[in-house]
Amino acid sequence: MSLIEEAIARMRGERQLSTPPVAGSITRPSTATAFNRSALTDAPVEPVDMNSLARLDLDFDRLEKSRVINQGGISPGVSAYKMLRTRVIQRMRANGWRRLAITSLAPGEGKTLTCLNLCISIARDRNFQSVLTELDLRRLSICKYLGVDVEAGIESYLQGNRSLQNSVYATSMAGLYLAPAGQVQENSSELLASTRAHSLVASLSAIGDATFCVFDLPPLLQADDLLVFAPLVDAVLLVVAEGQTNRQDLVRAKELLVDLNLLGVVLNQSMEPIEAYGY
Repeated sequence: MSLIEEAIARMRGERQLSTPPVAGSITRPSTATAFNRSALTDAPVEPVDMNSLARLDLDFDRLEKSRVINQGGISPGVSAYKMLRTRVIQRMRANGWRRLAITSLAPGEGKTLTCLNLCISIARDRNFQSVLTELDLRRLSICKYLGVDVEAGIESYLQGNRSLQNSVYATSMAGLYLAPAGQVQENSSELLASTRAHSLVASLSAIGDATFCVFDLPPLLQADDLLVFAPLVDAVLLVVAEGQTNRQDLVRAKELLVDLNLLGVVLNQSMEPIEAYGY
């Protein structure tokens, strides 16, 4: 067992969880859940017509180079994300949750790639669709991964300069919708604490029960953005990297996440060999 896995196991034991650390078990609903729902009670809802959204045509060659899974591809990576998708959907639906924030402890642990591949995997299930919102506003990367470009995006909506209808995009992957950012924002935590952020989450939540809203947040130990935004979501998924995340950071994360619904932990960049499965 690696140091990361050992530390995660210890965290899991202290919180009386019983399932493996990769996309691990959820905590039981706490007072945070009630606060999440009440935080959005008075938030104005801006209707989004999903059938008339502007469309982003994805560069599939760029996706392959960026390690973003192709909607029709078959590989060990696709299978791994399908497993993650199934476990996330099962746990979210069991609690009536549809709003998920994804974070890491530090840059370079693969959280944005996890966000993208998880949302693509959700979209591959014809029963659901996903909306990925880029809220790591100081370090934009979603458009770079996908080979697309937007001049202004969700940051402009949060500033009150753009409608939500013009900030969410359909894509050339059926069931996958994006709300990317176009310009870096140094005051990101203030934007995420604004009434527009409340309206953003309330509006995306109103799209439909089959829609999972995924939010890409900055690393937990690098900024206060996740803690500011957490009351607006149902649960948090934590991404850690084998050989990079250290035990001390995990202990700090445990203290910061103690009052939140931690859906699980994704162990990324694992050196564990994976054998392809086939007939």
